[in-house]
Amino acid sequence: MKTKLLFLCSRNQWRSPTAEALFKNHARYDARSAGTENGARIKVTACH
Repeated sequence: MKTKLLFLCSRNQWRSPTAEALFKNHARYDARSAGTENGARIKVTACH
């Protein structure tokens, strides 16, 4: 079973997508990223 990782930052523009990219192809992790602001590229929801 993979460990789920969720990286958050305000706009999901640089920091959290970079962290997601670092872990995305790792066999032990299911990585995603999201933002907390309304204008975020991918806004965090209950589904994350």
